[in-house]
Amino acid sequence: MIDNELIQCGEKHSYDGAAIKLILLTMITYLVSYIGRKSWSSNINETMAFFGVNKGTIGIVDTCFFITYALGQVVHGLLCKYYNPKWIIFSALIASSIVNFVIAILPSNMFWIVPIVWSINGFAMASLWPLMIRVFNINLAKKHLKTSLFAMSFPVSLGYLCAYALSAIFSAVGHFHLSFYTASILLIANAIIWLFWVDSLIGKCKTERNEVDGEDVVEKKEEQIEKHEEKKKSAGKSFWMLFGILALFAIVDNLLKDGIMSWTPTILKETYNLENWKSVLLTIIIPLFAVLGGIISLKISSKIKNYILLCGVFFAGVSVVLLGLIFSFKLPSWILPLMCLVITYALMSAINNVVTNIYPLQVDKNVNAGMIAGLIDGFCYVGSAISSFGIGSIVDRTGNWNIIFYIFAICAVLCTVTSYIIYFFSNKKKKA
Repeated sequence: MIDNELIQCGEKHSYDGAAIKLILLTMITYLVSYIGRKSWSSNINETMAFFGVNKGTIGIVDTCFFITYALGQVVHGLLCKYYNPKWIIFSALIASSIVNFVIAILPSNMFWIVPIVWSINGFAMASLWPLMIRVFNINLAKKHLKTSLFAMSFPVSLGYLCAYALSAIFSAVGHFHLSFYTASILLIANAIIWLFWVDSLIGKCKTERNEVDGEDVVEKKEEQIEKHEEKKKSAGKSFWMLFGILALFAIVDNLLKDGIMSWTPTILKETYNLENWKSVLLTIIIPLFAVLGGIISLKISSKIKNYILLCGVFFAGVSVVLLGLIFSFKLPSWILPLMCLVITYALMSAINNVVTNIYPLQVDKNVNAGMIAGLIDGFCYVGSAISSFGIGSIVDRTGNWNIIFYIFAICAVLCTVTSYIIYFFSNKKKKA
């Protein structure tokens, strides 16, 4: 009897280990995918010079990526329940690896191929997030879900950090193409590890889930989802008005957030005459604050329950910081402008966490939270697509970066005013 208990304890321990390994494998896979998708934007100055194109033209590449990524999220989000995550994620990583390799070997007179292959990268990468979330939901025991959600808050920032660090290093030695070769190799290696390891880990995790949570957990979840789909139409006008406003905030949020991340190396290089590798290296500071923004939004959301007002508070902060940024450009040093960009990015990351994570997880039980999260995330990438091409085109025509931040400040102020007006009238209506 004692032997049996020891065996059971050993099995449970191995299952716990399998869950942690699956979370780590998924976390690392998503991190590597970000290196494969940010290898272009982290080398924007180098690629602009190599292909001999202007800012508006170079921005088309990321715009194409964001469009196919947004469309891919909708398609993969709807179909992911029919996918085999082992093969789809493996295929997505291989596709991204091939794309990065193609970019690395392209001659300077074949820029027209870049938007096409980078669009393929966007659609392939869009399959990862919905599949990874589904793998966690249907295979992990409940006790591991919080761990998975916490762990998956880091890959994006770490991916940005790695991509921009590699870019700075290879730019310093005069071989920016090595960023794409490195991304290609990492993606292939990760794909092979995923292919030969994931099934074993999923099998052990599923066994633990069945023992701890009961064998019908998945079936019950699927039944609940179907019931929610049937009742989704019962959501009132107030729900869809809230969704519409937050979707608008999502567009503006990523317009500013991705605009800052994509163009900061160019701003530092052109405004303060920094070497490219230095401007890219300094940009690494920015994604580190994305995690801080997420933590801030979680803390404040416990005090402010109204999502529109919560976003309004962050947009108000962004408005003030952007005004400081505009005036700081008159100074000879890059330190204060960079700090303003860092703070703005952290506040925009807080808004992003509100609209894509906090809000979807707390929608009415009769509404499909997964679909709402996917739609909101799609609106985010509408803003990203606008920022890549739009910002480059405006600066090409005006030759002035300050005008971009005036536009950003106006957008932030309008969102702030909108949120406060809506909150005021909705509060007044409730009291009446």
